[in-house]
Amino acid sequence: MATLPEVTLNGYRFSLTALQPIPLPAYKGATFRGAFGYALRRAICTQPGRKCPGCLLHTSCVYPFIFEPSADLFPDPVQKRFRDFPRPFVIRPPRQRERLINPGRDFNFELILIGRAIDYLPYFVFAFRELGQAGLGVARSQFQLKETRDFSGNPVYDGQRETLSRTRSFLPMEPAAPAGQKITLDFLTPGRLRETGDLVVHPTFRQLFQSLLFRADFLARHYCGWNNGTQPDYRELLEMASRIRTGTDRLHWYDWGRFSTRQKTGMKLGGFLGRITFSGELDPFLPLLNTGQYIHLGKGSTFGLGQYYLEAGEPAPLTTGSRPGENSNSKFAPERRGRIIGRNRRPPTHANQR
Repeated sequence: MATLPEVTLNGYRFSLTALQPIPLPAYKGATFRGAFGYALRRAICTQPGRKCPGCLLHTSCVYPFIFEPSADLFPDPVQKRFRDFPRPFVIRPPRQRERLINPGRDFNFELILIGRAIDYLPYFVFAFRELGQAGLGVARSQFQLKETRDFSGNPVYDGQRETLSRTRSFLPMEPAAPAGQKITLDFLTPGRLRETGDLVVHPTFRQLFQSLLFRADFLARHYCGWNNGTQPDYRELLEMASRIRTGTDRLHWYDWGRFSTRQKTGMKLGGFLGRITFSGELDPFLPLLNTGQYIHLGKGSTFGLGQYYLEAGEPAPLTTGSRPGENSNSKFAPERRGRIIGRNRRPPTHANQR
């Protein structure tokens, strides 16, 4: 059976303070991702009037590597399965449900960097600091980047002193302990999968795992230096995934939209939210499912879609208003982070210390 992709990553928490009223949509991930891209390009582009593919610096520039990867950066022919190449980062936006962040209000977001992108953390810090001065959202509202810490609580950036600590470490991924015969995936942000062009509303285990597997394979191969030069045969693993059974399915569809400033058009980005339980011989899949809590799965992963929480066994009973869609004021699940299942604890994150 093929070896699972090995993805190295680290996570960071950015703490911000609003200096002006900041109006934002219900789901803020696309806004943060798009604003970051513009800020990064303004900060480093030497030929702002040209498109990236026509630039002489295209293959060595930080911006396309991080934000607009293209086929000439990834010559591996197997990657034809991707129309849009996975980026080496995930932005988890603020969890505040309100659409207006008032002046003086503290808020935060999380950033996952993958493989070689960890070396470019200073570019992310600089871009978000500059974005705070330029302004966020349609109102171009200003904020201050107060500090950045990694998920272990180590300081990375101090906004008062304007100092940056250069550390290159990986979030430890302990081997997953046996899960028994049941697991539950709790989707905290909308998951978007397509099967033969159609959106999947109630995914099978194979559909979920295949999406995660192909994403992790690309990230591991092209950003983490894993298994270069060979392509694993995942057919046996996917056949095993087909035999995993669906149990309790509490997924529901959530529709939301955003305006793409690059494509100059509105976009519908619905996805499934909630919990789904699977049973069967699950142990071969656990290492990648644990990693998937950080890298997310499906379309829109870069701006935080497809985030799930992995639990052993059946989901806990629901209470009124505890899940998205049960309370009109609750669009997405409360903030939670992944668990290395079977060890009865969560992976180290600074946010867990709150």
